[in-house]
Amino acid sequence: MEQSYLMQEIANLKRMMFGKKSERLAKDPVQKPPKENPKPNTATKDNTSSVHRREPIPANLPREEVIIEPEENTEGLTRIGMAESEYYAYIPGKLVVIRVIR
Repeated sequence: MEQSYLMQEIANLKRMMFGKKSERLAKDPVQKPPKENPKPNTATKDNTSSVHRREPIPANLPREEVIIEPEENTEGLTRIGMAESEYYAYIPGKLVVIRVIR
């Protein structure tokens, strides 16, 4: 009796390994029902501590503005937006902030 059980088990394993996927899933005798998803953790973690943000550039540093305009003729067109960015620049003997306006 034990030998026939082992032969059947080997046949099932061969079907699982070498058979079609749909057959493997349908004839899997060891298949277990899916586990229920655990409840999400209701305790909220303070996400602001893990976010690394740059601190603003100090206002007391001298600033130079660079304005980038389109090269084409823009007469009659309406400005729909503007992007500004700032970065540090080292000019020998002083540190300045370059403000680029597009």
